Parts: sequence; structure tokens; C-alpha cells
Amino acid sequence: MSSNKDGTPPKEMVEIGEIDLDRLATIGADTRPSPQDETSRVKGQVQVDRAQFDMLLDEFYRSQENATNVKRLLSSLSPIRLFGYLLIYLFCLDLAYQLYPFQFLDPVWELEAMRAIADRMIIPLMGFTLLFWGGGYLRTYFDRLVLWLVSWATFWLALMMLILAPLAVSDTIRVQNLIDKNANTSIEEVQGKLREIVASVRGAEDMRELAVIARQLGIRTGITPDTPLKEAKSKMHTLYAEHTEKAVQKLEKEKEKRIGTLWKELIKLVLALVGGGLFLGAVWWKSTWARQAFRGEEHNA
Repeated sequence: MSSNKDGTPPKEMVEIGEIDLDRLATIGADTRPSPQDETSRVKGQVQVDRAQFDMLLDEFYRSQENATNVKRLLSSLSPIRLFGYLLIYLFCLDLAYQLYPFQFLDPVWELEAMRAIADRMIIPLMGFTLLFWGGGYLRTYFDRLVLWLVSWATFWLALMMLILAPLAVSDTIRVQNLIDKNANTSIEEVQGKLREIVASVRGAEDMRELAVIARQLGIRTGITPDTPLKEAKSKMHTLYAEHTEKAVQKLEKEKEKRIGTLWKELIKLVLALVGGGLFLGAVWWKSTWARQAFRGEEHNA
């Protein structure tokens, strides 16, 4: 038997030598679990497994309930999308009715057309939103085709509305020039009528002719038959000049009012066109999945 460097036997050998083999067997028999202990351990394991089973069963029921709710939610997508189609159809029908007959290159008609589009833009925006509702769930091939077309339609509509904004400014300037021209023409007509009246009054030879001129114009002069002819002519000239001046001032105010209203409507129109164009651009950007789904590409919902 080998020994350590200090001359003592190895510890393991000493311990083994001191163990009584019979006693070791007895100890092994005493420490072995009894049948009752084994039964208790199995029952506890069964109880633990039953608790886990109940928990899994509850999770299964909850998942089934959630699946039912999801199915109900998805079943409501069809009427929502049909309502979107209806809104877009009504918008196109109403817009065509408002714009017909078409008068392109007419600035007044073009402004009215742009106002009609801007005032009704909320309807197709809601329609596009409802069509894209639910993403790619429950989509047939026809639905994917329509969504692909609608997605690109939003892009071109957004581009058209952004282009219409500067066109609205140009048409407003043209309409303002027309208002100025028409107002100046009306003022010239009133002033020309005054010149004709003055010439008629100067050519009158008696009070009877002056009375006839006054009745034709529908203006009360307050002249009596006893008024001298020269004085009556001077008074009628003054009255007609004042009447003409008031008419010219009225035309000027109407022109300024129309131009002011025109530019106020332009600000509202430009904001509506730009806002609608940006919103449609955002719809086109967010509907990339629709274009990819039609091409059969994978996309992230």
C-alpha cells in the first residue's frame, strides 16, 4: 500500500477501511423510500400536472374567445369597404353633375370646378380610408386589383391637387382682370349716359322738353313750370352729375368687394387643395402594401 510523503496512509483508504459493509447495507435499506412515500410523490406530481392542465385549458378558452372576436371584427370589413366604394361613386357622380358642361380655359369655370373639388374632397378621402381598412385581410384577387388602382389613383389625384393650387392663383388674377374690365365698362356707360343727358338738357328749348327728359330718367328734379329755363337746366345738370357720381362710387365699391371676396376664397381654396394633396400623398405612401400585394410580393403589415 502506498503512503503519503509524511508516511501516513491515504485518507480515502483509511475511510474505506473503517466502513462496515453490513452496516452500509442496513443504512442503504433504511434510506430507500417506502411505498407510501412513493405514492405521495406520484400524487403530488399528478396534482401539479392537473393545475398546469387547468391553466392551459383556460388559456385555450381565452384564445378561442379572442379568435371569435377577431372573426366577428373581420366579418365587418366587407360592409365597411362597400360603404367606401359607395362614397367614391357618389363623389364622382356629383362632381360630374356639377362640372358639366365642361368649359376648359374659362377662368371662372375653372375656379368653380376647383372649389367644387375642394369642397367635396372629404368624401373621397373617407372612401379611400374605408377601402384600405383592414389591410390585406379577406382580400380576393379583384380586391387586390382595385386597391392597386386606388393606390395609384391617390398618387395622381394628389399630384393634380398640388398642381391646381398655382393654377387657382393664375385664374384668380385673370378673373380679377375681368372684374376690373367689366366695372370700367359699366362706369364708362354711366358717364356716357351723363354726357347724353347733358347734351339733351342743353338742347332743350322750353320747360316741357326738360320735363320729358326728367320723366324718362325717373329722377325728381323739383323744377316747377315757373322756374327760369336757364336755372332749370343748371339744376338738372347738377342733379344728374350727382346721380352719376353716386352710381360710379357704387360700381367701384362693388368691384372692390368682389375682388376682396375673390382673394379670400382663393386663400381657402389653396389651403384646401394643398391639404388634400398632402393627405392623398400620405395615403399613397401608406398603401405601399396594396401595390406589393397585387404584385405578389411579401410585405409587412
